[in-house]
Order: sequence, then structure tokens, then C-alpha cells
Amino acid sequence: MEETAAAERLAQLEAENEALRETCGTLEQQLKEMGLQMAQMQEESKAEEMIRQMGGKNTKAIMALCDRESGLSWEELLTKVQEEAPYLFYEKRAAVKGTGVQMGKSREKEEKAAAQFRKGLRRRG
Repeated sequence: MEETAAAERLAQLEAENEALRETCGTLEQQLKEMGLQMAQMQEESKAEEMIRQMGGKNTKAIMALCDRESGLSWEELLTKVQEEAPYLFYEKRAAVKGTGVQMGKSREKEEKAAAQFRKGLRRRG
């Protein structure tokens, strides 16, 4: 009787062990899938940042035009899209190096006006 109870318990434990192995296999598969999704999201995030740096107006539209299955890098794909659809990117303009106002002269005028004001205050007293 003890042998049959032990055999039943052993069969029950083996069934539980098999169920746990299946669960473990399922979880490992889900972990791999999530890792792939995370890698893809990181890659797309880098591509979106590159689009912004290149002056892209609409990241979704630009990414839709990229042929990711071509084997080219994101930089090459984005350069190709920029050549084919320049209207999706802002034009790069040279930075303006000044407004024409000379700060030194403005400061001199302010100092001169302040000196005259102080001089006027001394006369009253």
C-alpha cells in the first residue's frame, strides 16, 4: 500500500515537473520575444534621434519611407530618403554671427548717462 501511494505521489510530482518545464519554456520564449522587441524599439529610437538631428519634419513619415529590409544602416537609409524627399526635412541655414549691434558702444552710452544722472543728483543737494 505504501508502494502504491509512493508511486502515485511520484507520478503526481512528475506531472507537476512537466507542467513547470512547459511553463518555463513558455516564459523563456516570451523573454526572448520581449528582448527582440526592446532591441527594435532602441534601434527605432536611435533612428528617430538621427532624423531630428538631420532636421526631419515628420519622423513617422520618414521612417515609413525607409526600406529596413535592404540591409543598409539607418544613416544610409535616412540619407537616401533625404535625397529622394527633401521636403520632409528643414533646410540647414548658416548661423547668424551677430545682429549688428555693438555692445561696447551701448554700454559706454549707458555709463555716460548714469554718470550724468549722478552728477545731476549732486547739484541738488
